[in-house]
This record gives sequence, C-alpha cells and structure tokens, in this order.
Amino acid sequence: MTATGPAPMPVPSEPLHLDELVDSDLLADSLGRGLVSVREEDDLRILNYTPRATYSRIWNPATLVCRGLIVDGKGRVLARPFPKFFNPSEPDAPPVPRGAPMVVSEKLDGSLGIAYHHPDGDVRIATRGSLTSVQAVEATAIWRDKYQEARFGEGVTPLFEIIYPSNRVVVDYGDLRDLILLAAIDIPTGADVPLRRIDWPGPVAPTHRVPSFGELMHHVAGSEEAAREGYVVRFDTGPDCPHVRFKLKFPEYVVAHRFVTGLTSLRVWEVVAIADILDRGLDVRRAANRLRMDPETVESTARRGPDPVASLRSDLPEEFWSWYDATVDEFRASFRRVVGRYESLVRQARSESSGTGGRRFAQAAIGMSSEQGLPTGPVFGLNTGRIETYASIWTQLRPSQGGDRPGTG
Repeated sequence: MTATGPAPMPVPSEPLHLDELVDSDLLADSLGRGLVSVREEDDLRILNYTPRATYSRIWNPATLVCRGLIVDGKGRVLARPFPKFFNPSEPDAPPVPRGAPMVVSEKLDGSLGIAYHHPDGDVRIATRGSLTSVQAVEATAIWRDKYQEARFGEGVTPLFEIIYPSNRVVVDYGDLRDLILLAAIDIPTGADVPLRRIDWPGPVAPTHRVPSFGELMHHVAGSEEAAREGYVVRFDTGPDCPHVRFKLKFPEYVVAHRFVTGLTSLRVWEVVAIADILDRGLDVRRAANRLRMDPETVESTARRGPDPVASLRSDLPEEFWSWYDATVDEFRASFRRVVGRYESLVRQARSESSGTGGRRFAQAAIGMSSEQGLPTGPVFGLNTGRIETYASIWTQLRPSQGGDRPGTG
C-alpha cells in the first residue's frame, strides 16, 4: 500500500489465550444465559454476542469482546475483531475521548469479514456469527481469487467489508465483488495497527477529513443522504488497548433499510395485534379470522414465543429500536383509547336501558355509537364479554399497506 512495501508484522512469542482476554467465569455465565453464542467447526469456535444481549443491553467484558472472536481447540485466539461499538446517542455508548486523534471512515453497506489463519495453513474469512455463512464462503473465494499472495502476521486480524451483488442491503455497489479493508487489529492488545503494516493490494475504506466530531454528528442528523450508510469514527486511544469507535448512520438510510427488511408500521401492527389477541386466549385460527389475516402470519408470530413483540425487536438492528418502540407504544395507546371509548358507550347504554331489557340497550348502543362515528358491533361484544371483540377493534387500527405510521382509530 506504499511505495516501499509493507512493514514487517511482528509475531507474538506466545499467542493470546481466551482466558487472558475474558474472565472464564464471566464467559461461562454469558454462554449459559444465552448472551453469547458459540459455533464450532474443525476444532475452531466463533463466539458472538446474541440478540438477547443486545435487547437486554447486557454489555460486559464478555459480550463486548465476543463479536466474531475465533479461537482454536486449545483456546488460542486466532482472530480478534473490534469489540461492539455504538451510536453516540445510545445509553451504552462510552464517553467521547478528549484529545485523541480522530479517524473518520466511510461506513460500507455489506457484511463484516474477519480474516484468520486456519490451522490447515489457508487464510479464511468468517462473518460475525459464522465460520461458514454464505457471505463467509464467498469472501474466502474472493480472497483466493484476488489476494492469495497477500500476507499478514499471526498476531493481527484484518477486517473487511464483504461486498458483492447478491449481498446487497440498501446501497447499490453495482457489479463490485471485493473485500474492502476496514481495519487491522492487534490480537494481544485489541488496538488498531497502521494499515500499511498489511500486505494489502486491494481497496481500502475511504476516509474523510471533518472539523470535529460534533459537527459530523450535526451533519449526519440533518442529512437527506440515502445512497450511503454513514460513517465510522475511530479515536486512537493508544497502542495498548482497543480504540474507541462510534457509528453514525444517515437517517434516510435507516428508513430505507427498514423498508428493505420489510419492517413497516403494518408489520408492527400485525405483531402487536396478534400478541394481544393470543394473550387474551383466542386460538390461532379464530385470531386469524377475526383479525382478517393469513393464518400463516398468525401462526409464525405465535411461534415466536410468549412475547412476540419483544422477540421481533431483538431481531432488529439497534438503529430501528426507537422507531419500533414508538410505533408499538402508539398502537397500544390507540387501542386503549378506542377500547375506553367503547367501554364508556357500554356503561352509558346500560345506564339508559337499566331494567328495560335488551331491546332498549340495543337502541341506545346504536344511537350513541352512531353519534361518535364508531361501528356498533364492539359495543354488543364488550357488553357480553366476547374476546373476539378486541380483535375487531384492532382491525380498526390497521394502517394502510406499507404505511409508515400507525392509525389513531
């Protein structure tokens, strides 16, 4: 990457062991609680924090460092990616380092590739949660096709963005099929090392000169950019510890990503409504009928467990959480308001028809619901305690196909 060629990469005399990197008891506890997952292949293990850790916001030395960490059968660390990092507005984000040199890189829209030396002598590339994912297999093929002669030391982990046409998320990179070098991590310390120390002839993530971190945050927040994902900001905190990183994503990219993944207000309404109706005791078939949904949609939501709303949230990128939570809260608040209006009508109709029989109740219910512009059916359903009534109320809140915000009822 320079005219004089790469500087030699020192090889540590003793490889770093997993128990030197993270307390074994803490790791065992995190594995047992489902906060860290482990996948094994060919006597190798890859450790990665789980959606449960993300959703529960349980960030400790184990969950932070297990972000695609690869170890061999003897516990030696073969690859050490950078640890979990956050948007600066997230509650778990660390303080912005004062006085540390800042490097701003383009945040590319592919998959993270983690290069390592396989015990068989080959260089392979994993993704964050798998040694053999589709993206990992393709990235390894790209390495063999283009970079077979590239070299890096045993004590360093090169990290790449894996980009190829069928792995497109939002940003369109055309026919590009390549590995974009993002960083190189020193395994013993976790610190970034200069990229020139890697024999890398391929592309490198673009960097940008910006006046300050605050100005960059302001720029991103007010931008309408949708053709790029955003930036990664790294603060060089020295050679003996992991550098501090933050991610900044353009708001329009986040919206585009949400639609690409099929997460619209309609999908959120489905999950919230199904969860409520199933929790009230209606079976899947009757719930689908009353909510006017495909039974498979209701069945697949039910398979998410006792709390489908939380289960879906745990599957989402963290950038979606604020929108998701606000949308869930708005649907639930709208539902409570509409139910409250119907319950009030039931009480009034009962009061007006007290001692006069069902015909007078019906007349009162029809008249009052008509005055308020509400369908009459739920008044009768709530009066007789029918569970299906709540499903019919949920259908009144259904957003239009692809709508971005929930209705108010």
